[in-house]
Amino acid sequence: MHFGIGWAVGTIFPLPFVIYCLTAFRRKSRFLGIWIIASFVLAVYATVPNILSALGCPSSFCTSKWMNIFLFHQAIDSVKRGGMLIGETLVAVCFAFQYAILILAVWLTRKT
Repeated sequence: MHFGIGWAVGTIFPLPFVIYCLTAFRRKSRFLGIWIIASFVLAVYATVPNILSALGCPSSFCTSKWMNIFLFHQAIDSVKRGGMLIGETLVAVCFAFQYAILILAVWLTRKT
């Protein structure tokens, strides 16, 4: 679920800049690639406590309050445990949305 939340935040937060890129695509086309990479990096950043736990860090360390710096990781876990279906849905929606934006950008720059 944390990966999906991170990807959704990384996809939605810079959306005004993405809309600007679509209107002035020929000058700012590089930003769409940066947007996709940055949203994926933010998704990985949101899962750092899970990665640390998988690497063998103590549970008390990975579930402490200061882990909220990773996109409110501990706060989300205290509200909802698990959430695989929610996370998978968020990942699928973010992937489809970013793909649609890229297809739209290609369509806007086609030669007539």
